[in-house]
Amino acid sequence: MTDRHHPAEAGALEASRALLQAAFNAGDLDTLGRLVTDDVIWLAAGQPPWVGRSEVLVRLGGFFERFDYRFELETSGIDSDGLRAVERSNFVSHVTTGTGRVGPPHSGSVVLVWVRRPDWRVAAYLDIGGTLFT
Repeated sequence: MTDRHHPAEAGALEASRALLQAAFNAGDLDTLGRLVTDDVIWLAAGQPPWVGRSEVLVRLGGFFERFDYRFELETSGIDSDGLRAVERSNFVSHVTTGTGRVGPPHSGSVVLVWVRRPDWRVAAYLDIGGTLFT
């Protein structure tokens, strides 16, 4: 993994990244709402763009009501100037329906654009390609 951080910010960004993954896996919309900007742009696979914190939370909330979701990120690189950071990661997600049916894992790549306001928040989530395993 390539990390280019300002040293003082590396720990704070890593804490926000860990919190984001934990919030996804818990379906915790309150924490997710604190981790995205008001004007976040969210591009999820197969969906039109979601724009703004409110829309992202409504869409994710509907998803979390229907599914138990587990999301794993493996980061390949982060570039940061101390105010902005671009993260490139690969992901694998696992979805279970409310009836217990387990769906196939979904994997792909994602780019997250983080901004410091004053804490690190996601300004853009870009699913840049994924596949479904059968």
